[in-house]
Amino acid sequence: MKKEDFRKLIDYYHQYVIEDREFKIATEVAKDEKKKKRTYLNLEEEEFELFQKNENFPADSIQRIKERLGINDEKAKVTDFVIGFPIFHQKEYKKIIPAFVFILTEMKELVLVDYEEFRFNSTFFEEMGIDLNGFRRQVEALNLTEPINGKKRNIVEELMKTLEQFISTDPEEQKEKNIYTNAASFFICEKSNFTKGLEFELKEIAKLNSKSLDDFFSESALKYLFEPNRKISGNEDVSMFTPLNASQKEAVKMALSSGITNIQGPPGTGKSDVVINIIFNAFLKNKSILFSSHNHKAIETVMSRIDKYLDQLPFMLKLGRSEGQKDLVSILKANIQEIQDYNNFMPAEDQKLRDLSAKSKQIEREIDQLLIEQEEINNTRLSISEEYRKYIKGRSVNYEKIYYNLQKLNSIPKAALISPRIKKMVRYHKAILRAEKLKRVEELTDLIFRKREELLNINKAILILTIRKNYSFRDENEKKLLNEYQRLLSFWIDNQFNSKQERVEFKEKFLPIRKFLLIWTVSNLSVSGQLPLSPGIFDYVIIDEASQCDIPSTLCLMLRAKSLIVVGDEKQLNHITNLSSQRRKTLFKQYFNLMKFNEWEFGVSSILSLIAHRSKNIDGSSEIMLDEHFRSKKEIISFSNNEFYGNKLKIRTNYLELNNWGEKPTFEWIDVKDEYIPLYNKFILSKEIEKCKEILSVLIDSEEITSIGITSPFRLQVQKILEACTPLLSKNKGNKEIVIDTIHRFQGDEKDVMIFSLGVSYSIEIEGKLKNNNEFFYSGNDNLINVGLTRAKSNLIVVGNKQFCKKSKCKLLSRLAKYAEKNLNPSNNHEPVTPEEKIMATRLREEGFEPECQYNFFAYRMDIALFVDDKKICIEVDGSGHEGAVPGTRSSYDNVRDYTMQREGWKVLRFWNYEVWHSLEKCISRVKEEIAA
Repeated sequence: MKKEDFRKLIDYYHQYVIEDREFKIATEVAKDEKKKKRTYLNLEEEEFELFQKNENFPADSIQRIKERLGINDEKAKVTDFVIGFPIFHQKEYKKIIPAFVFILTEMKELVLVDYEEFRFNSTFFEEMGIDLNGFRRQVEALNLTEPINGKKRNIVEELMKTLEQFISTDPEEQKEKNIYTNAASFFICEKSNFTKGLEFELKEIAKLNSKSLDDFFSESALKYLFEPNRKISGNEDVSMFTPLNASQKEAVKMALSSGITNIQGPPGTGKSDVVINIIFNAFLKNKSILFSSHNHKAIETVMSRIDKYLDQLPFMLKLGRSEGQKDLVSILKANIQEIQDYNNFMPAEDQKLRDLSAKSKQIEREIDQLLIEQEEINNTRLSISEEYRKYIKGRSVNYEKIYYNLQKLNSIPKAALISPRIKKMVRYHKAILRAEKLKRVEELTDLIFRKREELLNINKAILILTIRKNYSFRDENEKKLLNEYQRLLSFWIDNQFNSKQERVEFKEKFLPIRKFLLIWTVSNLSVSGQLPLSPGIFDYVIIDEASQCDIPSTLCLMLRAKSLIVVGDEKQLNHITNLSSQRRKTLFKQYFNLMKFNEWEFGVSSILSLIAHRSKNIDGSSEIMLDEHFRSKKEIISFSNNEFYGNKLKIRTNYLELNNWGEKPTFEWIDVKDEYIPLYNKFILSKEIEKCKEILSVLIDSEEITSIGITSPFRLQVQKILEACTPLLSKNKGNKEIVIDTIHRFQGDEKDVMIFSLGVSYSIEIEGKLKNNNEFFYSGNDNLINVGLTRAKSNLIVVGNKQFCKKSKCKLLSRLAKYAEKNLNPSNNHEPVTPEEKIMATRLREEGFEPECQYNFFAYRMDIALFVDDKKICIEVDGSGHEGAVPGTRSSYDNVRDYTMQREGWKVLRFWNYEVWHSLEKCISRVKEEIAA
């Protein structure tokens, strides 16, 4: 992309952000019609007639508004003039609230009313309990800007017809509900503070001269995004501060050595662990981090974990609010006390740091050697197992007898060795003799885990010592500078900067003091005014929950960093835009006509999807998917794993850490044959609501469960569930965390038990018309279902009409209903799977034991489980079909599995299939020894 196109892109985003402002209008009813301190004014009769006809207004209309409402020219610059229609009169709080908003533009001779680009007033839809996203999609399907038979459509009229599907059409009932469709009002509202900073920032970027823009293109992460041939060198070594699997460790390594890194993290794959390890490794290398997200909860999660890990060292700051700036002042004061003089960093501490670093490297080498040894043993036994499989295939036991007979001879006649079958037997048995001298793989498992725990403790000590060393005053000037910045910041909080000189001073002093704060965090919409707009002032910017972050706000963060790391999941919910699809297309075409720029469209792409698309063509970029899942039980995550992630997720959930709801099924579909009940001509499913309340009434008394979530895509359904369950919440004596909200609010969250009210059923007929059900909302919105299902850790309860869902036009709903019919909660004690398991189980029974074959334990299934007194023995018979038998997978699967089982009190004994055939009595003796131990 050329610089001219970049400027055009910034202009496009600036205009989009202005138009995309969310309206939340709820103004007080005027007690005195003549009083000037008002924010609305009813349209006069002639004006309302023009409005109904979709026509513009005479110029004196705006003048009348200004005079009646006391708006001067200065205030008009920061004010939007709009028409609101229809009007809801909320008598309880004495508010009037419009449904649709039409923006007015003042011209010399008339007032333009933008009928085509109407907006939704979100406050109205919240009051009515109408799901705004679903309503918006239904309106977009009408294509109101497209003429019918060459005739322009009356948008006001058609909007009202659509709204009447959700509110009563009866005038008397409308009056009773305080909804007025025969009048409209002028409103004045201040421009949104929510995006004001972003608007200002984009405006400032657009003003950059050519030299300044060159600096951003050469010194910030933009160089990788817009000049894809830029390369980055180096393959960083990384230290582990929390346990990491292979994909997590590789993600950390990529992030520290790439210009742009795309980390795809499906639900429960440990994204926070990756982010924390990236940050800590950056600290070790004296690199600075800017951490951001659209989701404040994501920021709080990472900050709280870092704070706890670093024993609350004051080296981290959250920006974004005036409270945050005041926090900065207090943190700077604490830092001045905490940070020591560099010269006082004692030689003994320096030596300790060197010794710990050497010890860390040594343990890493030992672990690597143990893993290599483990893998070699695994591969040797695997090759023997494969030889064994070939050896017994189609053979009778007579060859076994022949071998033992030949073994008794002092020497084997050469003639006997001529037989190819005898040669195979001799090779096979010689290999077994070699294998018996090898260590058992499981003997190394405990040692590897102990070494890793030791390494994590050493790395933590290294990190804290390094922080204290790197973030020390080198001289008295640095201490003086920090004090000066603290003073300047206090002044900024109290007075703001009024002059260019003050802003320049603030900017100049920022860079030197940045080293005293390791990590700066800010939401993607709050960076303006919080940090100087200078190229590459941070080494890395990390964007978490990146699917919810729009491109322009993230570009503003990228400008301030040398490298970009995005972390998220394309199969989760995207950011929401308020513009209609037609306006989105029209606005984009005003700036770009080339297909190659479509990926930059605001309403279609998030920063995550943009990077995922472009990273394939960027030399300095890396991409990886975290592929081990730790949150949910297998029965819960398997559906999403298959539908969204191509079965690439390996389920590594530690069931010991879950709060299980007694003996309840992990995944349960409660079939509710419900009919819609009209409410404001919107529909709820009352039986689903009652069922949710019934389940919560039982759950709330459960001693095992600590967190519960109830969700649905539909706001009105959620609102009625909350109303029904409110009396129960007062009985929450165990202080359980209970959240009842829409799916959008649950993204990034998790709960022990999730109840998912689907809110769909058959259409019903009202006043001779077939009213649509909520099913259309799910179509093309698969990610919504994914988020709803994957919040559960221990138990997932879906409440809905199963028969309707099985036949649903939404194919994903249909497959979900069919998935629920499978045997998701299988019983234990199945038949053996392999001949070797059968032989082992039979022999154990002969010894008086009672083996249980294919025994389910958490996410795993044991070949044989043995219970003797208070001992629990897990017996695994491995062969070439076993997951851990594939070269390179033993450490990543069986080690974790065995470690989890050992923590639960199981002793894991592993035998290879050839051992069962060749040395069955040795195997049985080993089991007996373990029982007697």
